[in-house]
Amino acid sequence: MVAQLLATLFIGMEPNQSVPTLTTQTTHSHIYRVCRIFNGQLSYCGRRFTGETVLLHNNFYRTCRIFSGHLSYCGRWFTGETVLLHNNFYRTCRVFNGRLSHCGRWFTGETVVPAPQR
Repeated sequence: MVAQLLATLFIGMEPNQSVPTLTTQTTHSHIYRVCRIFNGQLSYCGRRFTGETVLLHNNFYRTCRIFSGHLSYCGRWFTGETVLLHNNFYRTCRVFNGRLSHCGRWFTGETVVPAPQR
């Protein structure tokens, strides 16, 4: 079940970028956690995330606010580099005006992952 959930998510954070990204349709039923990725593979998830992240919301990647793991607000379209789950690996990808443009190398670093509430 976890593998299926992760296979449907696009997630990420560029090491030189302060905005992590995930691209599942936004929902208030998730808890967003900070997770480690190594060579494109999920290795560990820990604390609840607080800050800005990028989520797929109404078919566009948007900058959203998360507080203590809970979605609070989504706003403008995102443009920049992010990490998405693509072909079963987390990869560095480019998004322009809320739309996916290109995915490249495997990602290593921290990102935000949604976990369903129990």
